[in-house]
Amino acid sequence: MRIHPIMIVLAASAASAATIAYRDASGRVVYQPEGVAARIVAAANGSELSLRPDGKALLYTRDEPSGPNRTLVLYDAGTGKSRDLMGGLVRSPLWSGDGAWIAFLRFDSGAWQLWRMPAGNPGSAARISEQRMMSLVGWAKDGESVVCFDEKNLYWMGLDGKAQRTLELRTVYGNQLQWMSSDHLRLDPSNPDRLAVSAFYEETPKGAPVDDMDLNSTIALADLKSGKRTVVMPVKFWATDGEWSPDGAWIYYTRLEGRKKYEVWRMHPDGSAMERVASGSEAVAAE
Repeated sequence: MRIHPIMIVLAASAASAATIAYRDASGRVVYQPEGVAARIVAAANGSELSLRPDGKALLYTRDEPSGPNRTLVLYDAGTGKSRDLMGGLVRSPLWSGDGAWIAFLRFDSGAWQLWRMPAGNPGSAARISEQRMMSLVGWAKDGESVVCFDEKNLYWMGLDGKAQRTLELRTVYGNQLQWMSSDHLRLDPSNPDRLAVSAFYEETPKGAPVDDMDLNSTIALADLKSGKRTVVMPVKFWATDGEWSPDGAWIYYTRLEGRKKYEVWRMHPDGSAMERVASGSEAVAAE
């Protein structure tokens, strides 16, 4: 196993924050506890970051040069070392709220399927469901189900492989946002009925900045009880990859600042107190 050497760098941050991890402007995976110099823990082939709620461990997937393979990797902040947990085709790892389990998708039988493993025993990984899924959203607060989605629905998949709840995605997107398989949906850890949705507008608002596909990405909050959806990102910004802080007080996100130039920002869920955190993208936060 090849481990990229750990380097200590000074992170450019204008905001005080909890422990965070993100991809820097060069695509390297960066781990930074609050008030401590940042560590580069992986070269430019790591993505899909997930911090354990206590901030002491980081999951990410590493693209492999041989074929369309990815490896699920665990970085331990205490030892400063990384270890491979599972190879093949894996993606979308997410920690459970107590940090004891890891949910992820694994490609099997022609489909991405929901799996989980004990954090300390990857050899005991087991499939939860054979149902085809696109991505994971989060663990339910009681740890008894994992929220995920396909092209049509959100599912609260019980650990027995049975859907405890199903919600049509059109309830979340309405006519304002368009669904794509790459969309980033995250449950508010402080409110199980609130969802942060990072998606493209169905019709780009006049004057909104666009990317190479001539699309504008925004961040909205969806109330899963009432069906109300509120766009919290001003039209003048292009933003994606909204991630909650563990207390639900902040949303960290990636903002497009220029042609292929990305910055990590954060804001309160009502869109206030926007502040830059670092140069990079795909930020996640922990206590």
